[in-house]
Amino acid sequence: MTAQTPTPIPSSDTPMGVCMARWMDFLHGDLTALSAALHPDVVLHSPVLFTPQKGRDTVAMYLTAAAAAFVGFGPLVGAVAPPADGTTTIRHPVAAEWDGRFRYVRKVFGERDAVLEFETSMAGNYVNGVDMITCDETGLIVDFKVMVRPARGLDAVKAQMLAAIEHFQASPPH
Repeated sequence: MTAQTPTPIPSSDTPMGVCMARWMDFLHGDLTALSAALHPDVVLHSPVLFTPQKGRDTVAMYLTAAAAAFVGFGPLVGAVAPPADGTTTIRHPVAAEWDGRFRYVRKVFGERDAVLEFETSMAGNYVNGVDMITCDETGLIVDFKVMVRPARGLDAVKAQMLAAIEHFQASPPH
């Protein structure tokens, strides 16, 4: 993959702009932004869960666990902080500048849909995937689908996600 030119988040006066502003605030550590971003009847399609997860509280718990596993914030021991410079693009993993932390490398926006391609490293495995987000007319997320590749990356994601989910089910974030 080659380096991508950063795509600006849509204008904050559009549904997707509102949605993305809240999502990015959440990814940068504002746990309250997630509840504000989710529709009460939101549905999550995860690559590590067999059935879709439904409802704001359930989806918030899974997305918070995912963020802890992928981005590295939250109370998990050994978590890696999100980048201080706020960058959202990387080069292919062979590039010396990439440190393996979660980054969106490509963003495609529609009026109410976004496809955000990401790269990261988990347990020494390269992980590439997409977050496919659909929002309603007010900017609330109504559908969130995650797809991950390659198989070793998916296995690493599954292990980290299950550990994070177990942690958050035992002691939910406040």
